[in-house]
Amino acid sequence: MLNIKEDIGINKKPEQQKNIIYIENLDKVITEDFLFHQFKQFGDISIIKLKRDKYNNISSGQALITFSDAESAEKARQTLDNQKLINNIIKVKPYVNLNEAEKNANIYMKNLPKNVKVEELEQEFQKYGNILSIDVRKDSKGNCLNYGYIQFQKKDDAQLFLEQMQKNSFNYQGNEIHFELFKSSQERIKELNELFLRGFSHPLPDNAIQDDKIITAIEFGWQMVIKDYFIKQQDHQIQDCFVKIDKNTRQPWTIIKFEFSDQAKFHFNICENQRSHPCVQSNIFYVIELIQKCDIAQSNFSDMKLTIQEIVSIYQSLANNKFDIFSGISDNFFFNLKQNQQQSIDERQLYFQNINNYVNEYDIQSFLQQFGNVISVTMKQSTKPYQQLQDCIVLYQTFNDAKCALSQIYDRKYSQNVNHIFKYGIIKISIYLGKNLRQEFKQVKKQRQRLVYNSMIKQEPNILLFQPQQPLIQKQYNNKQPINNTQMLISKYSTIEIIKAQMDNFLGLSDSDQRNILGALLFYQVVKVVKNQNITRQIVGMLIEPSQFPIQDIIELFDNDADLQEYIQEGLELIKDNQKRNN
Repeated sequence: MLNIKEDIGINKKPEQQKNIIYIENLDKVITEDFLFHQFKQFGDISIIKLKRDKYNNISSGQALITFSDAESAEKARQTLDNQKLINNIIKVKPYVNLNEAEKNANIYMKNLPKNVKVEELEQEFQKYGNILSIDVRKDSKGNCLNYGYIQFQKKDDAQLFLEQMQKNSFNYQGNEIHFELFKSSQERIKELNELFLRGFSHPLPDNAIQDDKIITAIEFGWQMVIKDYFIKQQDHQIQDCFVKIDKNTRQPWTIIKFEFSDQAKFHFNICENQRSHPCVQSNIFYVIELIQKCDIAQSNFSDMKLTIQEIVSIYQSLANNKFDIFSGISDNFFFNLKQNQQQSIDERQLYFQNINNYVNEYDIQSFLQQFGNVISVTMKQSTKPYQQLQDCIVLYQTFNDAKCALSQIYDRKYSQNVNHIFKYGIIKISIYLGKNLRQEFKQVKKQRQRLVYNSMIKQEPNILLFQPQQPLIQKQYNNKQPINNTQMLISKYSTIEIIKAQMDNFLGLSDSDQRNILGALLFYQVVKVVKNQNITRQIVGMLIEPSQFPIQDIIELFDNDADLQEYIQEGLELIKDNQKRNN
């Protein structure tokens, strides 16, 4: 008698589990009786278990079927995997009892031939250990894809298998098969298995972007083009593809999800080398052919409320106007591995600082375009407005373009343009960091930028031993009074507001004069806290020490009281520790 309730596979030995199949994506209306009548053609069935929600008893779309023998189970799997059952395309897999299998015992294999036979692979691989299942994936037409999975019972056997495959390549039906440890979807997400492409064709006409039906038809067409390309690529099948038209740029963008990160990286490198990708290079007449062969009801666009005839009519209208949206030609094609933008570093994105205030976006674009294709330039005022400078973020199309720009600008091969773009010709370019990474960098910089107590502070009246109202550097000629140029400068720049208002002139002073002036201003800030002029001189000396703090960082202390207070406390501790050592 057929048992439809008994749990199956839990207490069976591994070799007995080959007569069990696992089914996914079943329509919710399917019952055990329906499954029995559909699968009995392949052999005697002893148990069917349809998984249900424990709260409402509704089918979860998964089932286990136990046949009396392994041959019947394998025949059912090969026949119905990726086939439509009522409304859904179902997945039929060998059953693997994960209670029997150790973690890290599942192997991913790729580059399989079209006529692969599971029994031949099993016969070859079983010498490395007990195999619970071998699963070769198929497409919707039942054709074997080029990848699959080997589930060993023990991870040590799987590891031994991988080691042997690395030492001695495995060739099967003329193909060299590649193996690696299977990774979960969460692990694959972390490894960036999604390729992002943007701006890969001409912008749509203004009148077309206002018509939602045209937008939907073009998005559907692009999805067909991309999927068609990868169906023909046996080595790299994609899991999903999503296409949208950006209504601002009037150009399409897509996210293509691969099975593994190395596949996404492979196609990323194609974009880097070709400045395009073959999957977005087609023509409108070929797309019309694809659409006419398509079954919209089985696609992800079944709810778009357009018929095939309407879609074809839209394409023909565009073609009559000599506009081919599917040509894949664009000057601002951009590509990336999809990731958390705040946590990522894209070496094509450069951050330019110290830009003269009179320089505009066109000047920057013209200057930088000579090194490579510039996708975008974003100008913004410096976060320190008293400098009267600008910053800008520049995105190059490829890594080579960005590297070329960095190399040649710093080599000063274009010195005349450099002096026009950068204040005083001082070049400041870096890789642009995301928001979170900028905060992390700031924290690291602060940790490194600690005060240092100089043991020579009592013996030598240098820049570390600061006296208010006195220059730190004095010159004497014969018995005349010292020429006190620094004192004059301290009087001239008597407040931080004056320095900010006259920043150009201030930065034109020598480094020692700048530090003396800032030290005089800091003295009055620090002494309010310390209440001791001698200790204040020592702390200020540490703050204006050239080896520790650049001029710009000292200026920023006047706008960040919390940092200044922290440095004061740190200075007090250093002085206290030094006194203990000397006593």
